[in-house]
Amino acid sequence: MDQDIDILIALCCKNDKKAQQALYNKYASTMFAVCMRYCHSRQDAQDAFQDGFIKVFQHIQSHKRSESIEGWIRRIMVNTCIDKHRKENWIVTDTVEHQYNAQTLNHVTKEDSPVTLPTNEKLIELIQQLPKQYRTVFNMYVLEEYTHQEIANQLQISVSTSKSNLYRARKWLQNAIADENILNNK
Repeated sequence: MDQDIDILIALCCKNDKKAQQALYNKYASTMFAVCMRYCHSRQDAQDAFQDGFIKVFQHIQSHKRSESIEGWIRRIMVNTCIDKHRKENWIVTDTVEHQYNAQTLNHVTKEDSPVTLPTNEKLIELIQQLPKQYRTVFNMYVLEEYTHQEIANQLQISVSTSKSNLYRARKWLQNAIADENILNNK
């Protein structure tokens, strides 16, 4: 299978349209799901997805054979979504350290709450309803496994802002899930 992917990538580097279509078809649904997690609307996700695949094919020759093509494409999609939102000036860059003490912020770790990719449509819907800055940090940390330092660098925010946005995202989701349970039990 790896040999097939290597051949496909080599053909894509030569601008072979059939190979590009095959690579697109292989990863389209997975990468669109990535874009949907970062974007508030389906239209925004479609725009980011399209822009992302344009970047994939423009830069495919820079893909290193030692790295997973899926991981490489995923990173392009995530970065495209982040860049799109940064251009729209929605990312909050103010620090909120004064609102949370260090103990609260340090309490938020991967070990405390390992999360796998959601399969429940309702959970995905709730994640999409998160405020944008919370949703982005949540997706990057929990689903893409970025560190807080990597998130801070990518989003041009402080590490403490990344931690507090993750904390707020989790609290928001907990409250939303609790509200859903209350509504469903009535």
